[in-house]
Amino acid sequence: ENSDIELEVGISIDKSTVTQTLKILSIWNRWYNCNRKIEIFSKTEANDTRNNSNSCAQLFSGGIDSLATFIKNKREIEHLIFYYGADIPFFKPSAYKTAYLDICNFAKKQGKKIIPISTNVRFLSRASWEYLLHGHAMIGPALALSNFIGKIYVGASFSGDCAKFLPWGSHPELDPLISTGRIEVIHDSFDLGRPQKIELLSRHMEILENLRVCPQLSGEGKNCGYCEKCYRTT
Repeated sequence: ENSDIELEVGISIDKSTVTQTLKILSIWNRWYNCNRKIEIFSKTEANDTRNNSNSCAQLFSGGIDSLATFIKNKREIEHLIFYYGADIPFFKPSAYKTAYLDICNFAKKQGKKIIPISTNVRFLSRASWEYLLHGHAMIGPALALSNFIGKIYVGASFSGDCAKFLPWGSHPELDPLISTGRIEVIHDSFDLGRPQKIELLSRHMEILENLRVCPQLSGEGKNCGYCEKCYRTT
């Protein structure tokens, strides 16, 4: 459905954010054969000066993509952002607790700090979580950390031409456009396919032992070893 929207923002907003939002809309229009238009108005213009903080964080789930990104950028990453309400739903608190404690132990061993975030955003929209929503939904709340974080890494879901041309919620074209004047967002490791990422992990057994890929959560936050994703990973 094509529609035009005028959005008046009651807060200060910098020019780069407006420009990047329009670029995101243009990409979505191209992907989904739409012609939606939006105009953004703000009463005051914010300072778009880059944050001076050199502190770096990563969206971290414990899966193959996030562990590969962690290995590649371990020296730079200081904080691991872990979500409750994204892949682990609120009605499975035991699974979240197990996964959270595992990641806390992992962060401690690696000398990193964990930042837990709870969100119900996955259940607030009828838009597809996979094909449209999840990148923005998970990067957006992390932008509130701009007072002490200047860069966020996001592990790529796909690689090669698939990464470039497959419409997906987290994408090498989209994620960097969610950057603000204070936080840079980097879509990382889309140059590595899943077999290459697994090979990379196999050379770091102390990290591989923390792998969590199972979507079933039948093992209370652990990998069940029987579902399609567990089987494909092994």
